[in-house]
Amino acid sequence: MRIALSVERFLPEAYGGGQTYVLRLAQALGDRGHTVTVITDSREARTSGGGLRRYSYEGVDVVAVRLPSLEWVEAQAGMGDALVGVFEPAVRDLDPDLVHLNGHKVALARVCRDLGIPYVVTAHHPGIVCPAGTLLDDRESLCKLKAGPGVCVRCCCTQRAGSAASGRVLASVPKTVSRVAKKWADAPGTVGFVARALTFPLAVRASLEAKTELHRPSSSWVAPSRAIADYLVLNGVERSRVAVVPHGIFPLNRTALQPFYGRHVRFGYFGTLNRPKGIHILLGAFGALPRDVLAELHIFGAAQHPWESEAFEGWLACCPRKDDVRLHGRIAPEGLGRAYASIDVLVLPSICLEVFGLVILESFSAGRPVIVTESGGPEELVRHGVDGLIIRRDDAAALAGALATVASDPRQILGLAEGIRPVRTVAQHVDELVPIYEQAIRERPQKPSGVTDGAPAQTMG
Repeated sequence: MRIALSVERFLPEAYGGGQTYVLRLAQALGDRGHTVTVITDSREARTSGGGLRRYSYEGVDVVAVRLPSLEWVEAQAGMGDALVGVFEPAVRDLDPDLVHLNGHKVALARVCRDLGIPYVVTAHHPGIVCPAGTLLDDRESLCKLKAGPGVCVRCCCTQRAGSAASGRVLASVPKTVSRVAKKWADAPGTVGFVARALTFPLAVRASLEAKTELHRPSSSWVAPSRAIADYLVLNGVERSRVAVVPHGIFPLNRTALQPFYGRHVRFGYFGTLNRPKGIHILLGAFGALPRDVLAELHIFGAAQHPWESEAFEGWLACCPRKDDVRLHGRIAPEGLGRAYASIDVLVLPSICLEVFGLVILESFSAGRPVIVTESGGPEELVRHGVDGLIIRRDDAAALAGALATVASDPRQILGLAEGIRPVRTVAQHVDELVPIYEQAIRERPQKPSGVTDGAPAQTMG
């Protein structure tokens, strides 16, 4: 098969779980004889003629497009004719048998429909159904409601404004005012900031509309966990179109835990430094440990935005045991094995919905048990008391208790490590994914009337 895998930004420009997943999937599919190309966007594409950049990364062919300048509302929604227009020539040139959508899903789904190319969508992120991107409501509880303007506009505006009262005011901005403000939303300075605030309800509605573009009867969906599969069905995707296919990894080398006698227990965190990932809960819990508990916290990751960096610095400054916190920054793929070997227990303290939890498989493959929260996907990977601990979500006291328990008696860490099973591999993941590709190709949609090979596709207004 000729397969295109989409992703937002790609290695080496951007590194994260989504980029790592696409890289490993592309390599595994290529090893089985399929022709695979990653289609993405690139800032470096701006220096290339025609707005395209072609390169190879670790044996994987990559085509990167230069994104057009988008109005703020369109950018929030990930839709619009301008975005479709830059991806359509690249997809037409590749002429794949199938496109697996992992990024830029809305625009590329429209391109695929225009060109009559079958596609499969993987729900990697809660943003696939939630305009806020986390499935956290305005009280930081996991949302259980179907997405829609009546639910999401008020909730997102409250989170944006920072208080219920201000959120209600923002949510009540008339559409006519939002449409007028939209003209100035991309202006620099105060005018742009105020305009974006006034257009925020419009952006939430545009995001909801964009998500419905993916909920077509012909769409094939891959859910890495039952948790996100249930949310897809809640939001209108037919259960029969959703296949639960957990991710797999290229296992790391398993290394023995160092003797604990006379040394600190080393807890590790791998991920983005932001509130939904629960790093503030972890720092609060770690700071609450008594001084006689020998423990260190090793943090591997970075913030994605300046305001996240500022918030993290504030949380760290307030941690009573900040001298026992070690910051390592973002770790490249080739350094993951050494990083996991340097810790004793992985901690995943997310308060948002975790669709899966690749770091859990990585930690298990390295022989390290985990402490995770009740946040969806991780609960399907961890066996409480056997290979890890599952604690209440958004509960610093519960997390502090778990940290103290294992740090005070490291024999529990050794017992949990012994309970770790072999992890699911990329090859096992591909075994289940390829039949889904083949079925989508068999059910290949017909090209819309008026669209022929070699002719520009007509995009929807």
